[in-house]
Amino acid sequence: MSQLTLEHHFNCPYCGAAISVVLDLSQRAEDYVEDCEVCCQPMRVAYATDDAELSWFRVDRLD
Repeated sequence: MSQLTLEHHFNCPYCGAAISVVLDLSQRAEDYVEDCEVCCQPMRVAYATDDAELSWFRVDRLD
């Protein structure tokens, strides 16, 4: 993994499973939908960076 990526761990808002995503820290902000790798439910992933460091991260259910 390069310096501009970060593997971020969190729990699925549907099933509670521990999962992770790789974040691109070269982007100032991202907001996208990704399916849980365990229960396949769609979740909204949003985050922002400041000077290539994660400043905040949020994951929400889409129902």
